[in-house]
Amino acid sequence: MKRTPFSLILSAGLVLISAAFVPQAKAGESDHLTEVTFNQPVEIPGQVLGPGTYTLRLLDSSVPGGGYDYVVFADKADRHVYGIVAALPVYYDNPFSWFARPPEHTIITFEERASDSPQAIKDWFFPGKVTGEEFVYRKLPQAQTGSRNGQ
Repeated sequence: MKRTPFSLILSAGLVLISAAFVPQAKAGESDHLTEVTFNQPVEIPGQVLGPGTYTLRLLDSSVPGGGYDYVVFADKADRHVYGIVAALPVYYDNPFSWFARPPEHTIITFEERASDSPQAIKDWFFPGKVTGEEFVYRKLPQAQTGSRNGQ
């Protein structure tokens, strides 16, 4: 019977021990999976979502994007994607605190829009995080926003 070298046994033992310390990700923590329900139409960059329940989640942050994060808007079951939109990281500014404290629940704020337009989602903060996502809306150049007569 051959004897196994001590270094081989030691190496195998170290591999088994180190495997026990590999962190396990839980669904919803790393991607900030959030379920939201809107009772009226809301605008996201590029489109308007009708009333209903949707999921929001961050794409993997290792995706190159020039400083942008990307947020996926999908149906409640997270099977149909309505849009993948660019967002900029933004700090949570708690008006009731002298220093940044993470929100205890999901916060979604809206931009001011004309009364006949749907509310536009401005930013989204995940519970327990001091940074959130501010959505990037494309603004038309000034020349395209006026009438053709220059009025």
